[in-house]
Amino acid sequence: MCRDAFRNFHFNRSLSRNSDVDGAGGRIPMPLVPTQEDAIGFLRGITNGDDAVVSSPYYIGVADGVGAWNTRPQGHAALWSRLILHFWALETEQQVLRFNSCNYEPLSEDNSLLSPISALQASYETSTAITKPFPFLGTTTACLALLLPPTTLLLTNVGDSQAFVFRPSEGKFIARTEEQWHWFDCPRQLGTNSPDTPEGVGKVVDVQVEEGDLVLVATDGLVDNLWEAEIVRELTQLVETGEKEEQMAEKLVQKAKSVAEDPWGLSPYMERAVEQGLGIEGGKWDDISVVIARCQRRPEEN
Repeated sequence: MCRDAFRNFHFNRSLSRNSDVDGAGGRIPMPLVPTQEDAIGFLRGITNGDDAVVSSPYYIGVADGVGAWNTRPQGHAALWSRLILHFWALETEQQVLRFNSCNYEPLSEDNSLLSPISALQASYETSTAITKPFPFLGTTTACLALLLPPTTLLLTNVGDSQAFVFRPSEGKFIARTEEQWHWFDCPRQLGTNSPDTPEGVGKVVDVQVEEGDLVLVATDGLVDNLWEAEIVRELTQLVETGEKEEQMAEKLVQKAKSVAEDPWGLSPYMERAVEQGLGIEGGKWDDISVVIARCQRRPEEN
């Protein structure tokens, strides 16, 4: 591997998001702590309600802060989702710098230079340490995609957000992460009082990508309101009409939002609820965050 190992493929990425009607993630009720803008303004990524998203030319990610913490006096769901992505991004960038500084095969079994799980574990530990003194209480899911040279993509997940790889030439998802729950509507999550850790429950999917593949990461606001087949159908149509990544993400968000707002609509969330014996109808009102990236060669590599 060479110093410029990450110059083979990169992401052309875009995101779209829709916050819930209350904007619950914006509340920081403690009067003796900084405002939300002071607290998270320096962090990598973007906040969307209780969700957070982050992107770069070689990684993308989403995190979904568990909104129930907003009912607690010191609960900060949105801060936790942002912190987890921020410190994961910083650690990942440090891993890339270490990787590029030496001759190293990233996929060897003893590899510790490029590991999304170890980066997420470091982020979890740092987030826990810096929030404890205040304290800032909260938990979050995390779903991440990291592109390694020359064409390896690592999808990493804790909780019920999801990542997918869509191959337009085949019209289907060729890889996806699996949702993780403790029980219905209680995902595995990182943070206050949770037994979950990245090293303990984090899962990684390894996939070889091709130029033109689309990588999608989304919080459960998307997958609770749209079935996988609907997402595939939408992406297929959007690719055929030549839509850019930004338009793709936005249209998926709007389609999911239309289901979320329909009290009589059919949704995966309703289906799972019925399977649990719960009388829930319609979509799930939630923050919806989607990041879509297209795998492509850098211009100088063509």
